[in-house]
Amino acid sequence: MKFRNIIATGLLGCALFSGFSCTKAFVDPDINKDPNNPVSVSSSALLPSAEVAMGYTFGSDFSRFGSMFAQQITGVDRQFEAYNSYIFSTQDFDNVWSLVYSSIMKNLQLMIVNSPKGNGGYNPYSSIAKILMAYSITTVSDYWGDVPYSEAFSGLDKLQPKYDKQQDIYTAAQKLLADAIANLSLRQAQPGTVEPGADDVVFGGDISKWTKLARVLQARLYIHVSKFDNTAAQKALDALNAGGGGFASNDDNFSVTFGAAATSNAPYYQFETGRGGYLEYDISYWSETLKSMNDPRYPRLIDTTAGGLNKNYYFNPAGTVPLTTYVEMLFIQAEAYWRVGNLPQAAIAYQAGIAASMKQYGVADADAATYIAANGTLSTVAATAFTQIMTQKYFAMYLNPEVFTDWRRTNVPTLTPVAGTQIPRRFLYPQQELSYNAPNVNSKLGLFSKVWWDQ
Repeated sequence: MKFRNIIATGLLGCALFSGFSCTKAFVDPDINKDPNNPVSVSSSALLPSAEVAMGYTFGSDFSRFGSMFAQQITGVDRQFEAYNSYIFSTQDFDNVWSLVYSSIMKNLQLMIVNSPKGNGGYNPYSSIAKILMAYSITTVSDYWGDVPYSEAFSGLDKLQPKYDKQQDIYTAAQKLLADAIANLSLRQAQPGTVEPGADDVVFGGDISKWTKLARVLQARLYIHVSKFDNTAAQKALDALNAGGGGFASNDDNFSVTFGAAATSNAPYYQFETGRGGYLEYDISYWSETLKSMNDPRYPRLIDTTAGGLNKNYYFNPAGTVPLTTYVEMLFIQAEAYWRVGNLPQAAIAYQAGIAASMKQYGVADADAATYIAANGTLSTVAATAFTQIMTQKYFAMYLNPEVFTDWRRTNVPTLTPVAGTQIPRRFLYPQQELSYNAPNVNSKLGLFSKVWWDQ
């Protein structure tokens, strides 16, 4: 991969990654330093940049394309009409690839490597970056399969990094999460370390919430492989039961909130105000199913008069992009309990997941109670129960990139291809990779090729 954006924005591999100045041969060591383009940036500056970039990137093409494949939304105009029929070019994925590598993971790697350690090795910035890196690289891998990771951040030393196998990326991500949890546990014993505060635009420096997120992400990765690893479901439950456990309510959600100023609007608001009419939100499998069930979440998310997104949530300039939520965690628990044969516990988590989803979207308590009375009882027939769990998770996690991953690994709900005989199973490798990293790219893989855990 040739990181042109990284180089152009001043990464300057030798200065950032080897710890010494590229200009040391000059008499004046400052002669080539541009005060407006520093080669090192503090973790307190990198953290909010990476967090906002994650909200924007995973709330944009990852969300739009994944939700279209999973038939939560429908492309109806210009290039999105073609996308809806699975007509893509490799160039269509250049932008999202560049964003996730150069605007997110580049900064996270700098935090991991360069954040100063405190007493006893406690390093909150580095640990938070490891958690965010685990989220980012596994989501990238879930959408593409094998991708660069181990050699991806070497600057000028590796302009054509190798592609790591997806299973190796999962192993590396679980280690990142375990290391972060272990390091953050040092906090009480090692006071005095500089910690994030207002610069953490997700949790405001609440270290306990970062630890909870790490445990939920551990469970997410285990449940992804539970179809072929019969130990994974129990590992997911163990992760959520360890230490202080996972999320306790919607207040713990890992989400990014945007601003009312035009330069900081939420991604779906930006898209709809700039390219309105490209997508339909009230015409899809998701929409038609929720309408048929009188689901009270539907009018909270969709403008039933105009047919677009309701400004209560996504169509809001200062809207929030949820990335990993309490709702997702509860449905992971429900699935994991189902996989280990504990239907009573699965039923509790299943109903709690529906109830939490209603609260997340601001549904009135009475409407939520009516819906749960009709739909909140889990069947005692195992196959039916599994379909219920995954269907309600599909309803609840509207526009979340995880929906496309869940559909591929479970085939729930049953979807019919919009065109041809197959629904896409992955993203195409971007043209920039085919052009600049061709020796490492498997160009034989297409939209309908399956990633590792989808075999």
